[in-house]
Amino acid sequence: MFTVLVFAMTAAGVVLPPALVQGWGRRLPGWMPAGGAWFGCMLLCARGFSGVADSVVRATGVLPHGLTGMTTEQVFGTAHPSTWARVASAATDVLFAVE
Repeated sequence: MFTVLVFAMTAAGVVLPPALVQGWGRRLPGWMPAGGAWFGCMLLCARGFSGVADSVVRATGVLPHGLTGMTTEQVFGTAHPSTWARVASAATDVLFAVE
């Protein structure tokens, strides 16, 4: 079921942007592409803000295992991630949040 959901979301992510700007997309009711775009933005923002919040509570020590309950080793694949891994992870979360 998860694979089907991911495939459907990927297909929508490929088809939706051209539908918003090309002529064939105007054949659809206006609420369909607009609603899909807003839903996609909400999902991306939720992912970004939850990632930022997880990083903040983990870095400040409020919740040493973050919001997910996962250790640093489980998150990064190593108990001592490089500075680059931490910066790349934080940048990815911020980019998703401001999407």
